[in-house]
Amino acid sequence: MESFFRENPSSNKSVTSVTTFHTSNTVKVGSVEVKPIHVDHFVPGSYGFVIHTADGAVIYSGDLRVHGTKPEMTQDFVEASAVTKLIAMLCEGTNLIRADYSTEQDVNAKIGKMVSKSQNLVLAAFRHTDVDRTRTLYGVARQNHRKLAISLRQAHVLNKLKTDKSLEFPVSPPAFRLHSLIRAQSPVL
Repeated sequence: MESFFRENPSSNKSVTSVTTFHTSNTVKVGSVEVKPIHVDHFVPGSYGFVIHTADGAVIYSGDLRVHGTKPEMTQDFVEASAVTKLIAMLCEGTNLIRADYSTEQDVNAKIGKMVSKSQNLVLAAFRHTDVDRTRTLYGVARQNHRKLAISLRQAHVLNKLKTDKSLEFPVSPPAFRLHSLIRAQSPVL
């Protein structure tokens, strides 16, 4: 990385352009090559990066997981990282202490069981950006002949992402029933 800053003394100036990318695209910044590689995460478009410098590769993991709906994406990142001349790794993680976790398939089964046993309103709280969980709850609602009500925030996220076919939405966002309260954060099954 030292060589990057020596060769690019203006690298601390404000950004004047934005470059979009996908996995397998390489973005050059001066003499540095940045290779984005998708990782499994509940927020679509999450990436890890292999940053090739003259001194070797710096790897940034992104916030990855292997228990979501696309663990093969994280495996792609691991495999690409393994073949580099690694000089440093930055690893992001929010659950590094606990070793137990539920896969999205486990969550689907558990929630499905609870919803099928209830005749009443069912509430679920999760991040509005968690597209995987929205997809899971929508499937559970359909299996149990219920409707999924989502907050305006979730509807906004889904609306912005609906054109990306790789996200595999079961239906387009207008099929979701919007919760009428603007401040509502919990989807309703």
